[in-house]
Amino acid sequence: MESIAKSAQRSCKNCRYVLLSDTAESGLRCGFDYFQNPPLERKVKRMSQFAELEPVDYCDKWKAKESLG
Repeated sequence: MESIAKSAQRSCKNCRYVLLSDTAESGLRCGFDYFQNPPLERKVKRMSQFAELEPVDYCDKWKAKESLG
């Protein structure tokens, strides 16, 4: 049971790199590349340049919102 709960938590909707977007059908976009730059070096882009996500998807880049580093 515990492994099911852990995999359910591992999703784009609770990834630290997710961006909320009114223009995405799911309301979510991947901001991994955006967050790789230090805050002062981040450039604003059109939301359409970020991949749309499904809330239940996740990838190898996934990190929990509360995790550091």
